[in-house]
Amino acid sequence: MGDFLCSSPSDSNLVVHIGSDDRLEFFSSKLRFSWLEALKQSENFNVNLLVLNNFNQMINFIDFAIKNELSGPFWIGAFALDTKMNWIDGSNLPKGPWLPSYKNCVNYQVGQGLVCFALENYQVVIKNCDQEYQSLFVQGINFSRANLQSLIARLSAFTVAPRTTTQPANSEEWNYKNKGPDYWAVAFENCRAESQSPINIVGSSATFDRGLRDFVFLNYNRIISWNVVNNGHSISASPIPTESNKPFIRGSDFTERYNLLNFHFHWGFNIYQGSEHLLNGNKFPLEVHLVHQSPSGKIAVLGFFFEIAPQKNPKLDKIISVANIKNKTDIRQIDFSLFSMLPAAGAVLNRRGYFRYSGSFTTPPCTEGVTWTVFRMKIPISKEQVEKFYESGIDINFREIFQKINKITAIVFSMNPIVVSLKEWTRKQLLDKVKLN
Repeated sequence: MGDFLCSSPSDSNLVVHIGSDDRLEFFSSKLRFSWLEALKQSENFNVNLLVLNNFNQMINFIDFAIKNELSGPFWIGAFALDTKMNWIDGSNLPKGPWLPSYKNCVNYQVGQGLVCFALENYQVVIKNCDQEYQSLFVQGINFSRANLQSLIARLSAFTVAPRTTTQPANSEEWNYKNKGPDYWAVAFENCRAESQSPINIVGSSATFDRGLRDFVFLNYNRIISWNVVNNGHSISASPIPTESNKPFIRGSDFTERYNLLNFHFHWGFNIYQGSEHLLNGNKFPLEVHLVHQSPSGKIAVLGFFFEIAPQKNPKLDKIISVANIKNKTDIRQIDFSLFSMLPAAGAVLNRRGYFRYSGSFTTPPCTEGVTWTVFRMKIPISKEQVEKFYESGIDINFREIFQKINKITAIVFSMNPIVVSLKEWTRKQLLDKVKLN
C-alpha cells in the first residue's frame, strides 16, 4: 500500500485513512470482506463504500489510485448503471484498458443496475460479489442510507456459491470399478451437477482473457521433504514444510496466495489413456494434479499432462522410485523440488500459456467451485517410467470427461503495454486515452 497510510480519524479501528482527493476522504479496511459484507460493515463506520455513479467519479478515483500507488486488490464498489449499460446520470460508459469487459457480466446484476467491481494492478475488473478483498471506503460521496440499504438488499438476493472443501468422501464408498464414476453420479449429488471435471479442452473454442497473467511459483525451487502414500486411489505426495519453505502460488487472476496441499497422479491401463482431461480430444498416459488452497478456503488445481519420450526423464527419478507403493500403510519420504518435475518452470512455462475454467474435484464428493488451470506445456516421461505406476496395484484411476462445461478461457501472455505503463499516466493522458462509446 505504500507509506501514505496514516492513522485513522474514524472511531473504528477496522479502517485506516489512506488519503484524500477533491475533498473526498479515502479509507481502507484492515480486514478482508466480500462486497456485500463490506457494504454492511460500512454502516458501522462513518464512511460509505465507494460507489461510482458517473464517468468523472471513475476518472477521479483512477487518478487517485495512480498517484498513491494504490494497485489493489481492493473492492471499490459498484457501477451504478441503468439497464442500457449507461451511467445513472445518462452518460455513456468510457472505453479504456483499465475498464472491465462487459461481455461476461451476470445479467441479473446488470438488470438491477448494479455490477460489482474491484481494483487489481491498476485495472478495474468485474468480480463475483462473494469474493473476498480488502475493502476501500470513501467519505464525501452523496450516497444516502436508503440507497445503501437498497444495494444491500439487492446483493443479499444474489446466490452465493458455497465454499469448497478438500475433505474427500470415505475411500470405501467409491472406487474405479464396481463403485466407479457411473455409481458416483447416483451416490453423490455433486457428481451429477453441471460444472463437473474433467473436460475435453478444445483450443479453438477457448477465448483470450487479458486479466489472467503469469503464475508466480514460490518455493517450488526448494528441495523439501514429502510424505508419499498409496491412498487406494492414487499415488499422493504431501509436503512436510516449515513456514519458510512452504510451496505456494500467486499471480494469474488470484487475489490471495494458494498454498500447496498435495499432488497426485492419474493413469490408465496403458500409455494410450490415463489423463483425466483431454486436449483437443487427445488422451495422455499420465496427468498430475497439484491441489492448492487459499486462506479463505478456495481451491485451485494445476494440471499437467505427461507425454511419452524416447528416453527416461532423470528429473522424475525421485517420484518414480515411489510410484509403485502397494501397501496403504506404507509411507515413504523423499526429498525433491517441484521444479525438478515441472517442465521449464517459470518464464517458459508461463509463456506457453494455460487453460482456465471453473469445475470440480474429479473424485467424490465432486465438490464444485474449483479453479482449474491446465498448462499447455507437457512433461516428458518414458514408457518404462509410466509403467511403474501400474505396479501400485491401482489398475486405472481416471474419470471420463464431463461434457456439460463449454466455457474455457485460453491464456496468451502478451502484455498490453498501455496497461503495463498505466500507473505512469498523467491525469491528462488518462482523459485523452478514454474514448466515449
